[in-house]
Amino acid sequence: MMVDTSNWAKFKYEDIFEIKKGKRLTKEDFVEGSTPFIGAIDSKNGYRDFIGQEAIHESNTITVNYNGSVGEAFYQPIPFWASDDVNVLYPKFSFNKYIAMFIIPLIRKEKYRFNYGRKWESNRMKESIILLPVTNKGEVDIYYMENYIKSLKNVEIIESKFNDKIKKSVINKDVRLSTKKWNYYYFSDLFDIEKGERLTIYDRLKESENIPLLTATAENNGVVDYISFSEYKDTKKTFENKITIDMFFNTFYHPYKYFSDDNVHTLIPKFNSNEFVSLFFVGILKKLQYKYSFGRQARIQRITNEKIYLPSGHDEPDFEFMENYIKSLPYSSSL
Repeated sequence: MMVDTSNWAKFKYEDIFEIKKGKRLTKEDFVEGSTPFIGAIDSKNGYRDFIGQEAIHESNTITVNYNGSVGEAFYQPIPFWASDDVNVLYPKFSFNKYIAMFIIPLIRKEKYRFNYGRKWESNRMKESIILLPVTNKGEVDIYYMENYIKSLKNVEIIESKFNDKIKKSVINKDVRLSTKKWNYYYFSDLFDIEKGERLTIYDRLKESENIPLLTATAENNGVVDYISFSEYKDTKKTFENKITIDMFFNTFYHPYKYFSDDNVHTLIPKFNSNEFVSLFFVGILKKLQYKYSFGRQARIQRITNEKIYLPSGHDEPDFEFMENYIKSLPYSSSL
């Protein structure tokens, strides 16, 4: 359906939204819980983690990244905590999920205007312009937006399935960390560690196959670019479904094929792993980041000698417990 925008009007963001900034919460302060923690990422509705702290923002709002994946926007149906890289839009007009589904693509269209050097911080956002349908009185036409979305084919079915999926846990079981015995295990007993490869500008010439390039950064799951090197595919290593630790101990799980530079280390498990066990490990490994900085970088020898505190089985870590714990979390079905 073509949309006629000839009678739409321009609005400043500050005229139609109250813009509130998120709040910094360090990884060391995370508490186990079910409150969504919204970070500056471009997937999973912005859900970076789940924490035990009380929500600081209301439901029925829109989150917009002003840092990280700048301009990425999501509708938030329940109360949440937003990081300080995220702005939260509180509409000054009647609002619901259908109106949000109409507006969010319009917000995302502005991504190209912003990047790491020109962030969409709150003062800049207040002065930004958005084009929206209006009534004869020049007000935002909420009825047009809602009815347009409802008129789209199968929108009710799609939206219902999405809400059901994102809210559910994989298993209906109460799995608590406090009920389990824990022990220390050496990295070297659990993982082989492979260093990434240096990539020169001359390696970025082909455009036939794009895969994520990882480097040492705390943003965007470590992804800084998408590269092509089809003519080097027989000589350069790629990984998939693995955990990475960079030189500053930023830790991420990657369920996709990727290439990493020589500041990133990939953990190759010596046990049967999957996405749920990997995500459990990521949460544990992040607790070790305080040990590393520019002056004490995470290199293979140091990582190999680290110990990890894990739920314990008889003679080894209890991987089944780890998997079931992640599966029992609210929203785990949306992972």
